[in-house]
Amino acid sequence: MIALDTNIVVRLITEDDPRQVARARALILARGGLVQTTVVMETEWVLRSVYGFSRAQIVAAFSLLGATDQLSVEAPERFAMSLEAYRGGMDFADAVHLAACDDVAGFGTFDAALVAGAARAFPMTNVIIP
Repeated sequence: MIALDTNIVVRLITEDDPRQVARARALILARGGLVQTTVVMETEWVLRSVYGFSRAQIVAAFSLLGATDQLSVEAPERFAMSLEAYRGGMDFADAVHLAACDDVAGFGTFDAALVAGAARAFPMTNVIIP
């Protein structure tokens, strides 16, 4: 298995370049692919900012990432928590940050929207405004 760059994941989701899509699929079928958390975060940004994907379209696309034996996501439990919080309206990057807080005492931020979202999506995480 190899880790995949954002541009490969975006090609698979958008299918905007048939030659690169075919090459990406062949690579994954031959080697298997891992989508790291940082790549998921960047992919969300690219899909939203560059391609104009809606939240619902991103959720649908991301829901398929781990649906094949040849493709997996890093920390699948955290990914699922992040995706569910995003589906519920939280900023995706904020959800990823909070999903990774299982081994720390809390999360510090000045972002009031993050605090409000955390109370709903991650009630067990102690979010602190200094």
